[in-house]
Amino acid sequence: MNKFNKISLFGIGTVFGIVLCIAVLIFTERHTVPQISVNVVNSSDYEIKEIKIENKVGFLVHRGLAKNSQLTLPVSMRGEGAYSIKVKLENGVTLAGGVGYVESGYSTKEVVFNDRIESQHVSAY
Repeated sequence: MNKFNKISLFGIGTVFGIVLCIAVLIFTERHTVPQISVNVVNSSDYEIKEIKIENKVGFLVHRGLAKNSQLTLPVSMRGEGAYSIKVKLENGVTLAGGVGYVESGYSTKEVVFNDRIESQHVSAY
């Protein structure tokens, strides 16, 4: 191979690599599912047997959360909307809550007590 063929192959490889990187970035950006983070805090006297979070996109079910524990759940949320949360305690009681209006990127907090759920916005982004 002469000097010009090596330079041409290098140039073609560089251009191909750049195009491939741009394609991956575009694909990743379009296929990333926007979400919110829901922090569930169990301040009740009972274990939570089931947590169900529902919105217009779908629902998420998590089983088991010990008393005096917490966990953060990623919930799909396209644009703006709302979600509802239901928890079943080990004593058989079902509680419901949800913050109401929320946008993608927000973090919320759901504090579960024996008789209610207190919902709040924590932060945006």
